[in-house]
Amino acid sequence: MQEISIIEKERTAPENKDRPADRTAQESGIVREEENIPENGVPAEMSGRFTVGHCYIKPAAGEKDLIYVLDIVPKIACWLPGLRQTLYLEELPPTDEFKRVRFVVLLHIYDWSSARDGIIELTEAEYPEFARVYEAYLRTGGELYYYREKRGRKMWHLFELRPGDRKDASSLKRSVLSEKFRETMP
Repeated sequence: MQEISIIEKERTAPENKDRPADRTAQESGIVREEENIPENGVPAEMSGRFTVGHCYIKPAAGEKDLIYVLDIVPKIACWLPGLRQTLYLEELPPTDEFKRVRFVVLLHIYDWSSARDGIIELTEAEYPEFARVYEAYLRTGGELYYYREKRGRKMWHLFELRPGDRKDASSLKRSVLSEKFRETMP
């Protein structure tokens, strides 16, 4: 019996146009013509001036993730119903198509526990707490941990600084590599 790989089966399988995956969004009723939303869901005047498609880091309740901050960027966040995603803009949008317009600070971070990068969206109320902890981290070193805590109806993004073994640059001794080899040789 001859074995056929999965790729060959997909290539030789007859196409079925009635499958839901093969139908366009307009045929399936997802997009209505009267809404007049562009293909990517973003108004033409806003094209190229936003950030979308990031991975949000969300540790489980009671879990603290070790993070490294890659970038801190203030943005304007707004919800676009046609795209069903939050867009992060550089300036206030000129149209009324956007909902829930607000100022946020995006932290582009690396999460050591999941070994991936992502973002954390901080509100104006959460940012001062982060800034205080992050300044202490820059001064003293250590490890920066991120966790979430429910306060009332809202999840708050919180940060904790733990002491680490990072050495201060002034305490490092400059030397030539050959001298190090001489010290270790008998």
